[in-house]
Amino acid sequence: LAPSTLRLLASAMRRRSAPTRPPPLVLLLPLCIAAGAVAASLLSNWGACSWLTVGLRLPEQPVARLRIPRIARRCSAEVESLTDAEAYLLSWGLSEEQLNKVKARYQQDFNINVEYQVKPRLNWLTNLGLTHYQIQKAVVAHPKLFGYSVENTMKPLAQWLLDIGMEKSHITKVISTHPQRFSYSIEANLKPKMRFLGERGFTKTQIVSMLPICPALLGFSLKRWRRRA
Repeated sequence: LAPSTLRLLASAMRRRSAPTRPPPLVLLLPLCIAAGAVAASLLSNWGACSWLTVGLRLPEQPVARLRIPRIARRCSAEVESLTDAEAYLLSWGLSEEQLNKVKARYQQDFNINVEYQVKPRLNWLTNLGLTHYQIQKAVVAHPKLFGYSVENTMKPLAQWLLDIGMEKSHITKVISTHPQRFSYSIEANLKPKMRFLGERGFTKTQIVSMLPICPALLGFSLKRWRRRA
């Protein structure tokens, strides 16, 4: 072969055996920018990694403002405004509607002591046999029972009802439906009514059997009874 032909063959073989060079960085840079833009666009929809969008000219997408901190501040303020008694009754099971009724019917500033006024009365009613629902009903109907003395008012009434022959289950019904009976004097109010009914021919057994059916019987005015008799 001619020397020029040999040189051409040798040059072609050298080019074929030479390692392939990587593509220049200039060609890879647009691909990297495009991939980063796609990833940043996806993440920006979640409101995360906003720093990835720095330097990239992406269409701005407004992110909805979260109102959770404002709601949390309002709820925190409402919790802080509750008295200890209100917070305890809510944790004990009263609804906000029931608590509002209690405050309206209490007719005073409902800032009573939890340890000395609320807990002792709720515990005593529970030990007497009232269910959770019955106690809630009594508290909502007559929240002033928190002002009654357990030893001097509540226990004597329950004991008097037992003494006249009423069953404990009937006592819980009378107290849950008409808790204002705690305010009645046994000597000046309840016993005279029992004597009046006895004078009209009712036996003690009959009177006791009527009280669970009509607990309001103890609340009737004795003067009105006598006028109608």
